[in-house]
Amino acid sequence: MFGYDEEAVFQDADIEMAEIAYEARRLRALEAQGVCTHQHVEGRGDGNGPLPGGLYRESQRGIPAGHLKCHGCGELFDSDETWFEARRSV
Repeated sequence: MFGYDEEAVFQDADIEMAEIAYEARRLRALEAQGVCTHQHVEGRGDGNGPLPGGLYRESQRGIPAGHLKCHGCGELFDSDETWFEARRSV
């Protein structure tokens, strides 16, 4: 059950924030060791056009239509699922 429990020392939000902070520190430590965590990608467009959110046309050149390209290592992913799997595997 989620919500506020006035008798609890830690609330659900405290636990959730601690989990998020732990994951951020874990990913940062991996990045410091040179391991790409695939957190930042671009693509999914037609290879030339902008995406919603204002990404520039120039940033999409060289990325095949429907693919995602990792900013960190340049790996191409053919779908969101393969990108998510790569992120989960680190």
